[in-house]
Amino acid sequence: MINRKDILKKFSFSNYAPNFNENDLFLLNCHSAGATFVIETGTGISTHYVADGARPTCNMMYSIDLRLPPEVVRIDWVTYLQGWSLVPEDLPSSSSSGFKKSQYRSPEDLVVFGHVDKMDKDLPDDVLRRIIRENPDRHPDFVFSDGGEYSGYAEWRLLADQIPIGGIWAAHDIYFPKSVKHWQSTMEIETSKSWKVLVKTKSKQGLLIARRISDG
Repeated sequence: MINRKDILKKFSFSNYAPNFNENDLFLLNCHSAGATFVIETGTGISTHYVADGARPTCNMMYSIDLRLPPEVVRIDWVTYLQGWSLVPEDLPSSSSSGFKKSQYRSPEDLVVFGHVDKMDKDLPDDVLRRIIRENPDRHPDFVFSDGGEYSGYAEWRLLADQIPIGGIWAAHDIYFPKSVKHWQSTMEIETSKSWKVLVKTKSKQGLLIARRISDG
């Protein structure tokens, strides 16, 4: 059973954990139930809620971030991977049509705004594709995307077809101009015949949870 106060004590080093809406976290906990293969981008307090919901059935969960939390707050059966979820070519260019600029500074800015053509060389990139390659007989049936500002839509484009019918896509920060992370993927899901929106919250960040109901 999740105890928010205990988890927040463990995450006292993080400025972001207390700002994650409690109802959104419990929705992630509820809808991850029954999952067998989980992928999360953006490690943090959410990892505990997703893992708790999925634990009775899940035998594979990955959580990806540029900076991993201290060992003391990690879950022993979750595989934590440090690095970039994607490669530079996946990210939008600031000169592309329809580009929307984030109000936040992001580690991805140097790529998006054309200053460099490579991610930080000290960290591995393309972690999502590596997970997919290393598990050719498995498909993630619960994905929670809460990584970088400019990688959210690209993660959706990469993973949408990997999620099987019946599987779930969850995304955080779905409202523009609060964030540019998932306004576009949310719009596509809401107009798609292949996906059914299960939850769309009105919290400050906003959370979308959708189930794949057919092949697109």
